[in-house]
Amino acid sequence: MAMNTEQAVATREDVEATRQLPQYVPDVDIYETDENLVLIADLPGVPEDSLDVRLEKNLLTIDGRAKAFDTGGRRLAHAEFEPGDYHRSFTLSQEIDQENIEATLRNGVLTLRLPKSAAARVRRIPVSTE
Repeated sequence: MAMNTEQAVATREDVEATRQLPQYVPDVDIYETDENLVLIADLPGVPEDSLDVRLEKNLLTIDGRAKAFDTGGRRLAHAEFEPGDYHRSFTLSQEIDQENIEATLRNGVLTLRLPKSAAARVRRIPVSTE
């Protein structure tokens, strides 16, 4: 997915940057199943060792650092993406089972599976005929 830097760079007035790199707000898709909320975030260029996913007081925070593309010694003729920092936060409701959140990172895409608590799950009620 191509990313336009002008659209992706956001001003974060509540956070003071200590590095002179762009700060990106990653695009996120969220969908719901009967058992989970699934959050998918685009984090191109962010390796696993530069990704931090935290949960503190119902605040789920994603922070990542995109590293520079290795050109293998070749001269870069054109670039539409530059290394920078990613940041996104979400407030979780009590309906999420916060102890069992799972995260995977594959090919620059972070997938978080947020299981619903038992009380929040859809329950099928059997209907009998008498």
